[in-house]
Amino acid sequence: MVRHGRSISFSGIDEVESKGILSKVLIDNGVYLGGSAIGTGLNRATRYYLSERVSKASIPEHFQNIEEGVINNGVDLTPVEDSFYVIDLGIVVSQVYQWRKYFPRIEPFYAVKCNPDPVIVRTLAVLGCNFDCASREEIRLVQDIAKDLPRQPDIIYANPSKARAHLLEAVCKGIRMVTFDNAEEIKKCAGISKKIQLILRIVTDDRGSQCRLSSKFGAPRAKWRPLLATAKKCGLEVIGVSFHVGSGCRDGTRYELALKDAREIFDLAKKEYGFNMSVLDIGGGFPGETHSLWNPQEEIDEEPESLKKEGTEQGSDDGVSEESDRFMFFKEIAEYVAPIIDDLFPEDSGVRVIGEPGRFFVAACSTLCCNVIAMRTNECDGTFELEPHDDQEHAQRLSEMTREEELELVNGPKNRMDRTIRNLSLGGTETETVLETMVEELQSYSRLYARQNLSQQEADAYNDVIDIYDEDFETAADILGAPTEAQTKNMKHTVEGMTYPLVAMDKDGEETDALITLAAAGEAAINGIVMQAVADSGPLQDDIAYTINNSVYSAFNNIMFDHATVRPRVLRERNGKVFASKTVDGILEFDADTMPDAFQVNQQLYTSTVFGNTCDSIDVVARSVLLPKLEVGDWMYFQNMGAYTMAASSNFNGFQPSEKFYVCSVQPEYFEALIAGPDAEDNEEEKKDSA
Repeated sequence: MVRHGRSISFSGIDEVESKGILSKVLIDNGVYLGGSAIGTGLNRATRYYLSERVSKASIPEHFQNIEEGVINNGVDLTPVEDSFYVIDLGIVVSQVYQWRKYFPRIEPFYAVKCNPDPVIVRTLAVLGCNFDCASREEIRLVQDIAKDLPRQPDIIYANPSKARAHLLEAVCKGIRMVTFDNAEEIKKCAGISKKIQLILRIVTDDRGSQCRLSSKFGAPRAKWRPLLATAKKCGLEVIGVSFHVGSGCRDGTRYELALKDAREIFDLAKKEYGFNMSVLDIGGGFPGETHSLWNPQEEIDEEPESLKKEGTEQGSDDGVSEESDRFMFFKEIAEYVAPIIDDLFPEDSGVRVIGEPGRFFVAACSTLCCNVIAMRTNECDGTFELEPHDDQEHAQRLSEMTREEELELVNGPKNRMDRTIRNLSLGGTETETVLETMVEELQSYSRLYARQNLSQQEADAYNDVIDIYDEDFETAADILGAPTEAQTKNMKHTVEGMTYPLVAMDKDGEETDALITLAAAGEAAINGIVMQAVADSGPLQDDIAYTINNSVYSAFNNIMFDHATVRPRVLRERNGKVFASKTVDGILEFDADTMPDAFQVNQQLYTSTVFGNTCDSIDVVARSVLLPKLEVGDWMYFQNMGAYTMAASSNFNGFQPSEKFYVCSVQPEYFEALIAGPDAEDNEEEKKDSA
């Protein structure tokens, strides 16, 4: 990869000063060193948090004046069961470092809408990030949080449709860069201030992204010239182009197409309208989940090069599947996109390249812990028996699966779904056309779900057993990266929380497999025909159903709106109490606690449904996932819950959003080097080599 100088966004950051400010962020917000959102640090954090909650619980006021005998003797009057997030700021720091490593030219403007948590926002500001805001409340949040920092972050108002009051306030507070995609927005801006600098948002091909945006935002090719002409007429400068390939994009070619369009606009804007464009905004969409950063086939497998097709799947006759089946990891996307940017917009051109990463920074930093508040089985008479599934057996089979077999498993539901849908007698040409479109979308969701389910299981095999805080600088700088050779020797496979049809591999028949796989792909995608089929059919229901104290109206709104893949895991009790004390710098840190029990995998798992706690039938978190038999009061946890979760959480049915517990998996002694960035690290290596 071509190395560049320190990006503009980080050029004003003093790493020594910023280290001190970051340490104060930890102190001011009661952040605990040694915890994490993954691995043994997660176990340490949850054990401490729950024990502290128990020790500090007080008898509620409503118990003060109750009649004797109303509550049974021996009842726990202060059960600790509210859901909570474990938020790991160390992962945020590490992800910023990785962004600078793979995109040294691209200034990150964090998409506040992804997660507006004030502690996360301040951490990113301290690290030198700028911000993408979509409303005056987001602008107020950023400017208030950063008001005492030595460097004031830049803000782009990246909402193509803005209320006038919001726009007026933004301009008064010094914001100049504003996106637009229509003529009326240009006129609105021109009527408020001639100081506004416009950035044209264009339509992109966002097929295959987790959450598509071009159906609402962006100007199509036919409107490029009319919009530039309108801006010229209104006396406003158009300083650049922006696009967004969709949130959770896993295909680098989408960026390539958009970048070529942007280059075309830069040229015609100068030639035909006299605009000297200087800003290229490549948007966001970069994946940031624990299983989306590195490709196991490239980093771990020892397969012959002939079997590897970077960025593609092998499934068609010529070894390369359709373009829509491309499925790339972040590292592959970055290595594919960065050279294209350098080619189309060379560094010496003076073009300022910015991006709007959201989930890349925060998706993996938060793990949600939920309590099982109710459970039921599929039993309706005395003949019902739970059907156990051997965890070790299924895990062994997955670990020995070849990439070709894995690909066949991912694409398998397509044909079965076709047959299932054809068996539905709906009739009518128009209905069949609509149904075909639905099938195509459902197939896409199903393949995406299967890929992510398998990728997460493989990444978790390494992450579950690692203690990030005890690792070296290289791990701290790349917490979510591929495991080292030593770490690959200490992995533990389990299929806990995976969807059963993927694990069973046709064991229960084709049509049943298709229906349940669709259900697992998300209630939002299948609401209607399939959901009712599952609800009305005993054989399609899972053995056990659990209700947890969260919902799709709260943290799990990401299932509805972001097509998220969630994997429920069991939070197990461990021996030994965790203590904490302050370091010499005044930061809270977990003491060297009792060695945790050896990592255990359950031998017997059962097909399970996980319901949310609201009174809405669509409140389904997961179907047909494999879990051990749990009791009321047990805990589950869900990783990768930092993006588009708490940001849209509501209090529907009177349930309050989850509490937050902040930890940091990176040792403070690494802060200075991490803030300095990979370019500083490279310079140190060059000095050593020359010496």
